[in-house]
Amino acid sequence: MNEFLDKINDIRFLGVDEFYVKKAYIKRKFEKMEHDDRELYKWYFFYQLCLLKNPLKSLCWDYLEGKCNIDDLTKEYINFCDRRDRICYAKFDN
Repeated sequence: MNEFLDKINDIRFLGVDEFYVKKAYIKRKFEKMEHDDRELYKWYFFYQLCLLKNPLKSLCWDYLEGKCNIDDLTKEYINFCDRRDRICYAKFDN
């Protein structure tokens, strides 16, 4: 397991915001991975975003696999941030 973690050390992320910032770099590294490492990274990816109940999670993965364009991902990320901000501000307004 440590061997795999060493391979992905520079493309690890803690949440959707960090993934979005590093998305292009992560995608370039992901494209160079062997099939088995991609499968393991998929487990890591969905574990890291396990609390995210949003279409953004699937779009992020589709982006890595080349099944989603950057415009669609950006649009959904902006929608996610807007919803998150509305929820956070609503909590503090009460």
